[in-house]
Amino acid sequence: MITKEEALAAISVGTLPSALDALISEILDEDIAWQARMLLAARHIYARELVCLLLRPMQGVPPAYMDDF
Repeated sequence: MITKEEALAAISVGTLPSALDALISEILDEDIAWQARMLLAARHIYARELVCLLLRPMQGVPPAYMDDF
């Protein structure tokens, strides 16, 4: 009934930080990338666990890096 872009615009609180947007852009599966954008776009606060869950396995970086991020 609505496009992915319309759904994302409807729930967005603001613009994702460019570093986070760049990491999501590296996700090869379009559906998973869209789900990640939807999940993060609605957030006011980024919980460490959520960011680590979504991005650390993809990047292969240690938890300390994600804490600094």
